[in-house]
Amino acid sequence: MDGVRDFVDHYHSCFVMKALAKIYGLTGHEPCRDALSKGIKYYLENLFDEDGLPKPFSKAPRLTVYTRELYDWAECINLCLLLRDRFPELERTLEKVVAHIVTTWVKRDGSFRSRKLHLGWDNVPMHRWGQSQMFRSLAFYLHEASKHLDQTTIKECAALRDSLTSSDTNPWSARPLYGWRVPLHIEDLTTKASSSPDQSV
Repeated sequence: MDGVRDFVDHYHSCFVMKALAKIYGLTGHEPCRDALSKGIKYYLENLFDEDGLPKPFSKAPRLTVYTRELYDWAECINLCLLLRDRFPELERTLEKVVAHIVTTWVKRDGSFRSRKLHLGWDNVPMHRWGQSQMFRSLAFYLHEASKHLDQTTIKECAALRDSLTSSDTNPWSARPLYGWRVPLHIEDLTTKASSSPDQSV
């Protein structure tokens, strides 16, 4: 807390740490690195729930009707991709968040759920708030993963992406419908791949 605001939220915290990482990468300014290390420690200890998944606030400023927010998860993926080489614990966070997104948050029409409410879901696909950010984050994740895959594996992933399921598929299961389900031997390659910090996230 900064003594002015009475809350710390998830995606703004990601914005700040991404900026610190880029400033340090450009200038080598040591106080930025120190602040970033403290920020990541606070982030992992306070902005994830008991399941290890992103939560909106470390301390909510008011009563909220939701427990999870798509925008938070998109920025979590971006931050993990940017800093997982410097902070290896972010690799585990990245794997868990991406797996949960593709199994739980993708709807049958291809859009993402917007929020997990205390009761049910907000399924309105608001393009500017969460949809475009998550699409971009997953695209970047796949781009980074593809750097470490051989051509055969890439073709297998593409085939899975293009596959559709029959009409009797569980309507709430996104993996089989949109080809996100990746066989375990491919998952190991994609989720354990490392990347150098990228200035674009």
